[in-house]
Parts: sequence; C-alpha cells; structure tokens
Amino acid sequence: MMNGLARNGVPRGDNMAPRVLIVDDDTDLLCTLREVLDDFGYETRTATSGIEALRVLDAEDIDVVLSDLRMPILDGIGLCERVGRNSKIPFILMTAYGGMEAAVDAMRAEAFDFLRKPLDLAELCATVERATERRATIPPAVRKLDDAPRSFRAPSLVGSSSKMRDLMQYVGFVAGSNASVLITGESGTGKELVARALHENGLRRSGPFVAVSCAAVPAQILESELFGHVKGAFTGAAESRRGIFLDANGGTLLLDEIGAMPIELQPALLRALQERAVRPVGGTREEPFDARVLAATNSSLRHAVTQGTFREDLLFRLEVLNVHIPPLRDRSEDIRELCDHFLRAARARHGRPRLAFSDDALSAILHYSWPGNVRELENCVEAAAALAHDDLIEMHDLPAAVREPARPSNGRRPSLDTLRHQHIERVLRAVGGNVAKAARVLGMDRGTLYRRVKRPGSMRPAR
Repeated sequence: MMNGLARNGVPRGDNMAPRVLIVDDDTDLLCTLREVLDDFGYETRTATSGIEALRVLDAEDIDVVLSDLRMPILDGIGLCERVGRNSKIPFILMTAYGGMEAAVDAMRAEAFDFLRKPLDLAELCATVERATERRATIPPAVRKLDDAPRSFRAPSLVGSSSKMRDLMQYVGFVAGSNASVLITGESGTGKELVARALHENGLRRSGPFVAVSCAAVPAQILESELFGHVKGAFTGAAESRRGIFLDANGGTLLLDEIGAMPIELQPALLRALQERAVRPVGGTREEPFDARVLAATNSSLRHAVTQGTFREDLLFRLEVLNVHIPPLRDRSEDIRELCDHFLRAARARHGRPRLAFSDDALSAILHYSWPGNVRELENCVEAAAALAHDDLIEMHDLPAAVREPARPSNGRRPSLDTLRHQHIERVLRAVGGNVAKAARVLGMDRGTLYRRVKRPGSMRPAR
C-alpha cells in the first residue's frame, strides 16, 4: 500500500501542464499513479513495457519519465540509458528491490532520482515537481530524441519479414545505450552479426570491436585471455599481456557462448562487470576498463542457473537488455531474400556474374526447414556455387539434406550424420580432395574436416 497524501497544491492549467510518462508492468499501480498525477495537474501517458514506452517517447513530447526498474526485455535502466542521455528527459526510477546495487545502477544510468516502493506520494509528487523544473532548463533543441532508430544501418542483417523488421527496430533502439546486452538465439541465427550491428550503430562505434568465444578457449587459459596476466604468473608467461577487456577499451566486447564460461571463473567476471575493472592473473592491482559488454548464447542460461552451472547474479548483470533472434523457420519469408544475398556474394567470389538457381533447386531451398538457420543457408549457397558446372545451380548441386532424397526401400531415411558425410564427400571430389578449399566451401575448420574424412569409408584428402 502507498502512504497517504493530503493534496496541498493547485493544479496547473491544462494548456501548460507538464507531460509525464508512467512506465510499469503492474497495471494496478499504473492506474493509481496516473490518477494521483492527473489530480495534481500533470498530463499523463502510460506504458506497460519499455518497448511501448519507446513508441510513446518517439511520438510525443514527454517532460518526465517515471519508470519501474525491473521489467521484461527492456527495463528501467535500459530505457533511461537509451533515452535519458540522448534527450535529457529526467528519469525517476522506482523499485521494490531497493538495495544499494539498484541505486548505484540508477546513478550510473544518470537517472534524475530513485524511489523505493511502496511509494510515499508526497515524496513522489515533490520529485516529479523537481524533475519538471529541471526539464524546463533544457534548451528545446536538445529535447528531441535522436534519430538512431530511423538511421540504423546493418547491411549484414538481411530480411524484410515482420519479425526481422521488429528485430532491427529494437536493435536500433538498444544500440544507443551503454547497457549490457544478452543476445540469445539458436546456433547459426547471426548473434555475432547483431553484436556488430549494436557496436557499429552505437555510441562507441569509433572504438574497437573485440569478440571471444568462451567455448573455444581452453578453460585453463580463459582467465588470462579475458583479464590478462603479469610476467611470471604461470609457466610460460614470459612477458605481461593485456586481456581482451582492456583491448576493448573505448569500444565493445562480445563474450560469445557465455554459457560455456566455467563456473569457477564466473565470480571474477561478475566482479569485473560490477567494478568496471579487471585484475590480471598474478597481479595485485585492478585496472579500470571502459567498454560496453555484450554476451551471446544459444542455450538457456535460466536453465543453467537451476542446474547450478551459471550464477544468477551474473545473469542479471549481463542481461540488462535482451535481444532474441528468431530462428529462420519462424521467418521463412526471408529465405528468398537471404538466398539472393548469399548468391550475389558467391557470384563475386567465383567470378560468375550469371550464376542462378534452377526452379527446382530454388523450390527445394524455400521448402527446407533450415535447422542450422542462416549459417546453414549461407554454406548451402556457397557449396552449390562451387559445385555448379555451368551458370545454373541444379538440384543435384544442393546438399543431400536440402534435396530431401526419397525414402530407401526399407522405409527409413538416412541419418543426418550420413547425409552430412555424403555431402562432404561430394565437395571433396569437386575440389580434387583439397581439404583447405573444401573446408572453406563447407564452412568448417580444417581440423574438424580432417577428423571426419579419416573415418572408415571416407575418401582420403589430397596431400
């Protein structure tokens, strides 16, 4: 329950009433706050999510934003960082979780003030009054939201389906913030492409973009890779080395496959994100870093939290904002556009400007489910372009899985492993057994390809 308040002010005239946007996913509280502020002469607007609030802010001239701190997808901190810094709109953040950490986050986001629930209405109205006075001192030219969403550019993100348009609009909004972002989606959906789009359209676009895969780096050296080390910290440390947190200073750091982060290293990562400083392995001093941190995963970190393999407090720190990329099967309207995009690139690489798909081949591509998502489609087009003998890519140039071969006489379909094996053999034959070239066509590293071709029954690679 809120504390009571005796009305002690005179409502402003309707023509000059400051406009307050109230954002909270608790609809009952939203209605209460609207009634209170309406009674005190403010003109109010409401939104039940951060995304809805962005639409209101883009369409109307708002003087003050009163927002809940914790909301799904885009929370109060993210909204404040995205909008408040650009337009100088005063943000008042509210939360029932009124710990010191929440207050520090609000200050870092440059919020005007921070209120704890249950709200004291006298304090609330006094805070809104002070915020409107602050707003009145901002020059009109500074008040307008920048046009980042409309000027957003990401040529590598291809697709005009409604899901893709929504994704690009949201990425455009998120790009203007310094908040941490967790990018989620199945393998092959383009998480690193989204991370690069966030960087290239963000406030740190002139700085470096540094990416590391937490799954690709051996656990025993990952800490040194992230935070650096001092000379003599361990066997083989012949000289000091900066880690990627410091390498990303002034820019953006992507922690890819964050779900593979060893549990014993997670406290050090959490501390680095909280303190904005890192301690090199073997070092005694912390060194500050200045980079926006993005993380990406194709697994459920919330499930990992329940399994005890991922820290919940680290998840909260990484997922200030969330960008989820839909799988290709959920935006099948984009397959033709993506196919054309990859084919143009293949024409340029192979010097074959008239290369095209036959009707049958294109139909097979459009009707395939693409479990490997955009990456699988890109590899399919590249392989087909390399295998085609003339300027027309035929059905037989496509991977076996895409061609959907007829059922064998025993009624069983070949296993996915068998289909992959058959496709690898076809590519190897087409490039004369050159493993390096075949690996490029197949989109895999040479080591993986060597292991597969050494299986019994596989053709031997060229020496």
